[in-house]
Amino acid sequence: MRGRLPLLALTALSAFGSTRSASAEIALLENGMTLKIVAWGISGGTARMRLKDGGEVGVPATHLVGVLPDEIVEQVEQEALRGDKDVATLLRAAAERSGLDPALVRAVVAVESAFRPEAVSPKGARGLMQLMPATAAALGVQDAFDPAQNLDAGARHLAALVQAYGGDL
Repeated sequence: MRGRLPLLALTALSAFGSTRSASAEIALLENGMTLKIVAWGISGGTARMRLKDGGEVGVPATHLVGVLPDEIVEQVEQEALRGDKDVATLLRAAAERSGLDPALVRAVVAVESAFRPEAVSPKGARGLMQLMPATAAALGVQDAFDPAQNLDAGARHLAALVQAYGGDL
């Protein structure tokens, strides 16, 4: 089991047996998945969450790392893109060309690179959408640090993955 994240910016998981209302929050699961939720609670070792788009889900409470305010992605984007509206425009256009929701592409960029076009991961992934060199080459990318090329290729790759998995994000 991975170590727990510090709960500095996370809502503490002390609501055993009660439900907390959330205007819009993101539940962070141990496997890295996130869920947009509007309410959550823990009862009998199960974390139950009401999903923002309807429905409910339950997971073992030990798999729930914490709950973040949904504004985090928007805050990261606003900070990173201060004065750089071109990236926001390129992101939206790349998402639309690939048939993706721009919010999905924006979330990937926020998580992968925090909107930093020059980002390089310890494994060598590059740019806004963190393309691995072989993936970038296969997608025809000449410069993985170029926001337009990176966003376009990353969105095309993400769209192919979404299609390959039958739309299951």
